[in-house]
Amino acid sequence: MRQICTSGLSTEDIGHWKQLVLQNNNQKSITEVKSQYEKDISALRAANTEMKYKNRQLEREKVDWDCTKKVFDMKCEEYIVEVGINEKRLRESERERKTLNELLSKIINDKIELKQKIETFEMDLEKNCSLPKSNSSLFAQFEPGQDEGKQEEVLEVESVNGDEGS
Repeated sequence: MRQICTSGLSTEDIGHWKQLVLQNNNQKSITEVKSQYEKDISALRAANTEMKYKNRQLEREKVDWDCTKKVFDMKCEEYIVEVGINEKRLRESERERKTLNELLSKIINDKIELKQKIETFEMDLEKNCSLPKSNSSLFAQFEPGQDEGKQEEVLEVESVNGDEGS
């Protein structure tokens, strides 16, 4: 039973033509899909190749970084040890400096005491017996007040350095 449409074609003819048009469209679609698939595959292959190259490059950089980091860590350890040694030397030098300042101060004080004793002895000697001027020239090399300024300088240095150590 064929029904005839207003265009003069039967429903079967329209269905047949629809089928032909769909098949033709499907073939075009399949061709388009296939070409798009080929393009996508080639793009993915190119991207994959580029990623592999970048991955190898990053792996090389990682190896370089690891080597550099190991060298840096070793240098840090060396510097830490060196700083420890230098700090120890500095403490020893400070102790030695303080000891030397104390000894110097003691020596200066002893020298001042000796000068005072010599002066006292000279005065006593002059009072008790008059010495000719030539004999008193032996003691002339020890002029009073000559080293007192030096003692004050040493004590000032000592007090300044003592403040630093505190």
